[in-house]
Amino acid sequence: MRTYGSIKKIILFMSIILLILSMSLIKAQQATPYGVEDKEEYKKALEKWKNLSPEEKQRVREIHKKWKKIPSEKKKEILDKYKKFKSMPPEKKQKIIQANENWKKLTPEEKEKVRQNYKKWKEMSPKEKQKIRNNYKKWQKSLRGKTGNKKYK
Repeated sequence: MRTYGSIKKIILFMSIILLILSMSLIKAQQATPYGVEDKEEYKKALEKWKNLSPEEKQRVREIHKKWKKIPSEKKKEILDKYKKFKSMPPEKKQKIIQANENWKKLTPEEKEKVRQNYKKWKEMSPKEKQKIRNNYKKWQKSLRGKTGNKKYK
């Protein structure tokens, strides 16, 4: 499974892409740039661009070059995930961000082990998966009993 970075990076990346797209429309010298439906969003993007340092602007340009190289199907997938993430409740967003932080802390060997386990999981029958879920629930209950921690439901 291939990732393009943490959710935070994806959010920043998508914001920057939207900023670049808005900025590229400035060149058209139109009162309402082509493709911009919301003038307020356009103004916000322009203001963000103006407030970036030269180094940040250079970073945005580099990201834009990478974005142009991504196949359109993958771009659509990234944008769909970005929209889905943006519409999530804050608690769910925080869980995803934390999971990504945890992922980044793993060694390459640990990441590979996770990938292998995920592949095995995808190949399991529903019956096998249910057995593992049941064992996991039993394990959580035993932890709750030993620690008194209600975190383990």
